[in-house]
Amino acid sequence: MSPALAQLYRTRTGRIVTFEELLREPKFLACKAKPVAFAEKFRTRDEESVKVEGPGDDPNALNPKYDYSCLQLGGKWNWSRDTIFRLFVDYPGVIKVHHPETRKRRSYTSLRIPGNVAMRWRREHMNRG
Repeated sequence: MSPALAQLYRTRTGRIVTFEELLREPKFLACKAKPVAFAEKFRTRDEESVKVEGPGDDPNALNPKYDYSCLQLGGKWNWSRDTIFRLFVDYPGVIKVHHPETRKRRSYTSLRIPGNVAMRWRREHMNRG
């Protein structure tokens, strides 16, 4: 790949390098994590492009005993994480974990959607004729 087409990164010292050069940086080589796993984690910038593994591949076949995150359920149904969050935030049976605001962090809410709740929602809303 030519350097003009490669994605460029800025190091802590301010140098602009390619990804391959970044892998050879002393700070990267001193990292305790596995270099390949760290490199792949570093390379993927948005969560939506990462294939999320959940039980089963069929969108209608959800494990009723498994609690899905918004990202996992969105990956199975081919919807965004934000859409799943908006649909299930006030739905009964969804587990909400609220993290309050502090001086340095904003508040956020995490959702876990049990498989049987997700299947019930899908039966109610997706089978309309």
